[in-house]
Amino acid sequence: MSGYWPAVRASLRRVLARLADFARHVRGLAAAGDTTGARARIVLAALWLLARDKARWLPPPPVRLRTVRHGRTVRFRVGDYQDLEVMRELYVDGEYDVPLPERADVVLDLGANVGLSALDFRARYPEATIYAVEPDPLAFAKLERNVRGDAGIHALNVAVAREAGEREFFTSRESVVSGFERTRDFQETINVRTCSVDAIVAELGVGEIDVLKLDVEGAEGEALAGFTGLRAVGCLVGEVHLDMLGTSPEAFYAAHLEGFEVSTHLREAHRCTFTAVPR
Repeated sequence: MSGYWPAVRASLRRVLARLADFARHVRGLAAAGDTTGARARIVLAALWLLARDKARWLPPPPVRLRTVRHGRTVRFRVGDYQDLEVMRELYVDGEYDVPLPERADVVLDLGANVGLSALDFRARYPEATIYAVEPDPLAFAKLERNVRGDAGIHALNVAVAREAGEREFFTSRESVVSGFERTRDFQETINVRTCSVDAIVAELGVGEIDVLKLDVEGAEGEALAGFTGLRAVGCLVGEVHLDMLGTSPEAFYAAHLEGFEVSTHLREAHRCTFTAVPR
């Protein structure tokens, strides 16, 4: 018995440390709320969705949240705990709070995920026409729910690639890790339709693109290689998955963004975010 109570105390300390980490994490998520009520709702959503993540038999009512972006109220739905991570990246960490044109009539959002980036562009550019492209069927269903009622946001369920066709795709409820490469053991394999950016632009009838957002989980090089109209884009903003591409920011820019003035905003070992404007 001499080692029993020290082991219990050690286990208790680990549990308390994990609870403290979770509490700090949830407080960070709650920062997206613009009122005390909105922050409380985010905390409750985090607790509920985490419980659902562990017990899938719990009912999945839609969780409706709100925040303020660019001086405008944004209302959205989340269905899984990982959706809150997308919210944190965009609405708390401000992943795309970088210098962009003051005005944009057309935004092409490649890798729109569950639609939070499209809603952010809507808050930033209230009069713009926004095209939201997302390949993952689970994320796309959430995207459609989030942009429903906004006639100026058009959603397309297709994967961006160098050329048109069909391709193996790895999907999961954690849509932030879906893509052409398997990165998690729990991902499921499906086939998705692929299109080049040229084909997407033609299918959607997109004219001049003022802002092109690119976050396609390792297919960034393919996407840009399949876009002959790249030089006419007013501004690019996006994320390069360095680990998946096996490259550096400088090498990626030299290979795919020749003729652009590129600025790196966030640089980590596995990814970087950037903006680029024609020289």
